[in-house]
Amino acid sequence: MNVGGRSRTTWVKRVAVATSTLLVAASGGAIAATAAAGASQIHLVYSMWPGEQPGYAKDVALFEKAHPNISVTIEVIPYANYEPKLTEEFTTGGGPDVFWVNTPWVPTWAKDGAFENLAPLVQKSHINMSAYNSYLVSLYSRGSDIYALPKELNTVAFVYNKSYFAKEHLTAPTNWSWSPSNPGSFLHFLQEATTDTSGNNALSAKFNAKSIAVYGADVANVDESGWGNFLAEDGSNVIAKPYATTVTVDTPAAVQTMSFINQLMYKYHVLVPGTELGGNAEANNGEDANLFAAGKIAMELSGSWNTESTVQQAKFSIGTLELPAGPEGVATVANGGADAVNPHSPNQQAAWELASCLDSVPSQKVLASSGTNWPSLTSVRSLFTAYWQSHSVNMNGYTSEGDLKANVGWPETYGMDQGLTDMATDMGPIWLGPQTTSQIKAELASAQTRADEDIVAAGG
Repeated sequence: MNVGGRSRTTWVKRVAVATSTLLVAASGGAIAATAAAGASQIHLVYSMWPGEQPGYAKDVALFEKAHPNISVTIEVIPYANYEPKLTEEFTTGGGPDVFWVNTPWVPTWAKDGAFENLAPLVQKSHINMSAYNSYLVSLYSRGSDIYALPKELNTVAFVYNKSYFAKEHLTAPTNWSWSPSNPGSFLHFLQEATTDTSGNNALSAKFNAKSIAVYGADVANVDESGWGNFLAEDGSNVIAKPYATTVTVDTPAAVQTMSFINQLMYKYHVLVPGTELGGNAEANNGEDANLFAAGKIAMELSGSWNTESTVQQAKFSIGTLELPAGPEGVATVANGGADAVNPHSPNQQAAWELASCLDSVPSQKVLASSGTNWPSLTSVRSLFTAYWQSHSVNMNGYTSEGDLKANVGWPETYGMDQGLTDMATDMGPIWLGPQTTSQIKAELASAQTRADEDIVAAGG
């Protein structure tokens, strides 16, 4: 992309020779004000999607206080609109100065020149990238280029209703497990936790599967906070490696895992049916969170980034549980957002100062200490868990998974944002009613074909 007569390389060179300022390294320190007396006022736009703006408003206010010649407008865009809106703006040479980025968009935005290469600035500012979670760094880097600074780590676990557990005399499970051939202690606990309108659980001979009051859990038809975690625990992943040119869900392991999920819904009746999770069971409108808050499911499969909204929505105390171990052990889809700089911003130096500030130790301490997110900087992650512990929410379910070697990432390759959307459509029948193994194999084959077409169309 060459927008407004300035190439990406030109922007990098211009930033590299900009006036040096004192920035915060990832190892700590204080941001120094860069405004000289009488300096002209600079205005920046910082774009994000909803959910964490109260915490970031505090951080931005501290940045503005340290930089009196820089003002920042926080632009909050609904997640569903975020990627198409920014893509259109980037194409015409516009867009925010600094912006949140999520993994699915990285390859295409990088190819189109939407990211400033931060590597020269990181080196010049002596930022220690090893202070961040190494997996997150790899998601937002390729070769020697650094596309964004990681802001948070995300894992997926089961959030459970403590009040319901107490009422049903359920003990939070530890060391639970499953496999497609042996549902194991995972199924047993889901049966204990699932009750009908007469109070019988799914282990009882009197259990009425046609009149269920509370399901044991949910698994939505989505990768990150749904089936992707079970695929990872059965040794599968949507793509074999970053920037792969094909997806790999049409495999025996994937078929058996998806068959297992289908059986939990329609044979054992312990997962809420996909028919209650919105179109194609994707829970795009928070159907899973609403069911959990209403007490209709005992456990919600949810991401660490949802903690604050879950606490606010639920009228009961919650806890977290590490995912049950699959055939390959415990694993989760690991991900995390990052802050990127627009190479076409007219205020490059100020934009870099904002991005580096928001991902510094002092800033991430503010966010972690308010429970806003689980920071990408390993040195301050404990502040996030301490905050929620002080509000009677034990985050061990998430934190125990943060550095598991078996974890897989959100599939990072060209066109996967559209690819996952198309996959959910083709895989929808798995969630919407009983399916045979041959039907599931055909649905996964169709999902793989369409996703592969999306990768090719996006330049993969």
